[in-house]
Amino acid sequence: MGVVFSVNDDFRLLQESAKRFFGDQSPVSSFRQVRDESIPLGYQEHVWLQMVELGFPATLVPEIYGGMGLGMAEMGCLLEEVGRNLSPSPLFATAFLCAKAISLWASEAQKGEWLSAISAGGIRLALAFDEDNHHRGGEVMARVEEVEGGYLLNGVKQFVLDGNIADQFLVLAGHAGNKFMMMVPSNCDGVVVQSLAVVDSRSYANVRFEGVFVPFAMRLGNGVVSEDSLQHFLDCARAGVAAEMLGACLALFDQTVAYLRERSQFGVKIGSFQALKHRAARMYTELELSISAVRGALIALDTEDADAAKLACLAKVKANNTAFLLSNEAVQMHGGMGVTDELDIGLYLKRVRTLAWLFGDSRYLSDRYATLSGY
Repeated sequence: MGVVFSVNDDFRLLQESAKRFFGDQSPVSSFRQVRDESIPLGYQEHVWLQMVELGFPATLVPEIYGGMGLGMAEMGCLLEEVGRNLSPSPLFATAFLCAKAISLWASEAQKGEWLSAISAGGIRLALAFDEDNHHRGGEVMARVEEVEGGYLLNGVKQFVLDGNIADQFLVLAGHAGNKFMMMVPSNCDGVVVQSLAVVDSRSYANVRFEGVFVPFAMRLGNGVVSEDSLQHFLDCARAGVAAEMLGACLALFDQTVAYLRERSQFGVKIGSFQALKHRAARMYTELELSISAVRGALIALDTEDADAAKLACLAKVKANNTAFLLSNEAVQMHGGMGVTDELDIGLYLKRVRTLAWLFGDSRYLSDRYATLSGY
């Protein structure tokens, strides 16, 4: 696994632009406003329109469809800043997950329609994938039955990110031993959406499909979803989640170190206490390892490195474990006040706890890593 992460001027410019935009236009205070005012969309529309103007939703969209034609490394850069600021928007579900799925499996005509709409910020999509409380790596119980002109879709999808605001769903379903990905409008007869009250205040829903008619033209591509392509998609998804978690970890570390430098006890700054220095040093080293793991996985996926699948698992496991360590330490070093709503620390703790589950927890992905390594 010899992936080398290098930063060129274009990438550095994107990093600086994203950090400046999210910090100025969509900081944690914006997330608090969305939550406290119960804004129905789950994000501030004017901020999303600014992201569209800057081209953020077009990151993974090929230039032929009006996009920027960039890769996972660039999208990971944006997702880091989303995590750092807890910025609410359709970027993750629509412009990352669904754009990636459409790019992998859709026909040229479908790409022309849907990727162009994503790039222009004209559609909100949600990936309806998992069906259990735990990620199963593409095991699917939702089924389609072929009828005249299309399919009848039945099944339940759980914990669908942005499922309560989506215009359309990308749904993984099975038929005759094969798997299909299909586009289903959220206003179709038989689509039942149940919004969820999640601990991190992000937009999730459970979605039930009850005899939903799906025309043949709404099935992505002309063939089935192969197991190899499905696992590649999941590896990309895991690396993207890891990037967002990394951003949250960077914020947790920065805020904790700042608190250690300003908080006094016994007449001295608590950051001078040797025990806290040791704990902060461990946080720093684990964070640096996570940066290498996450960015290395993103580059490996872009370059189609032979070890990309293992590196994606490694990145998500490392991000999960580092997020648990940093969120726990941040709360304790803030004297327990980190879990109160007064401080942002508790918001990050709740966010990384939910993201640690998404597309596989550490046990699941450690097992996958071992399997990929021949054990």
